[in-house]
Amino acid sequence: MSKIYFTLTGTNHYFGKEFLKKGTKIRLEKEPDNEYDKEAIKVIYEGLGKIGYVANSSYTVIGDSMSAGRIYDKIGKKAKAKVVLVTEHGTICSISKKSLLDNQKKVKKYEYKPEEYALHNGKLNKAEKKKAKQCQVEKIQKLTLSLEALLGEKTAEPTLWQKVKSHISGLFSKKTFFELNDFLMVSEQGYPKNQAICVYIWKDKNEQLFWQTGIYNQKLKQFSVCYGTVRYAINEDKVIAWKKMNADAVALEITDRRN
Repeated sequence: MSKIYFTLTGTNHYFGKEFLKKGTKIRLEKEPDNEYDKEAIKVIYEGLGKIGYVANSSYTVIGDSMSAGRIYDKIGKKAKAKVVLVTEHGTICSISKKSLLDNQKKVKKYEYKPEEYALHNGKLNKAEKKKAKQCQVEKIQKLTLSLEALLGEKTAEPTLWQKVKSHISGLFSKKTFFELNDFLMVSEQGYPKNQAICVYIWKDKNEQLFWQTGIYNQKLKQFSVCYGTVRYAINEDKVIAWKKMNADAVALEITDRRN
């Protein structure tokens, strides 16, 4: 989103504008209890308090700056801003991009365990690095969501789970072909709708096949799943088949075909 400008008005009713200059930091606060304007946004200067309002009238808004009404839903209860230009007719200010709601998507950072932190900072010897990396591999393997955990044994046919339990461990370690009931091939049907929850089959650079559950993001061109604060994503070009998740879940029929 491009910069948002507003006009600071009403300064003559408070402390004037002589102390304002380009770069002066100010703060915006919504004033829902204002009896004259339900979209009133007051302007605060640290140490002085209220010094004016965001202009909300065609008579007080200058140039391309936005009125308080247009800004109101773009910020939270408070927002940071700064002075851009002081004129005889009013003061032009801009809102910090970080204060705009569209830019406030919270991204939780992954918290490394001590051994992982040491690994990323080069504080382990060769043997310790090997052990730490192996721990990471095992952790990722454990995070791979099983169909049983996803659907619950009660929602699937017993015969299906017998097949899954007996074959899933060796599915990718030997030459095994498997059939997917009602799965859609990407080569024929393309990708699912944006934000669709799916089970998808993908292959790595060694042509090994894997399956996973997650959400398709059309904009990022990825299938992804989150485990706590950790996000795992697979680029769409690696996915070969998918099926939308529903109450019927996924019917996997694994059939051994020996060459």
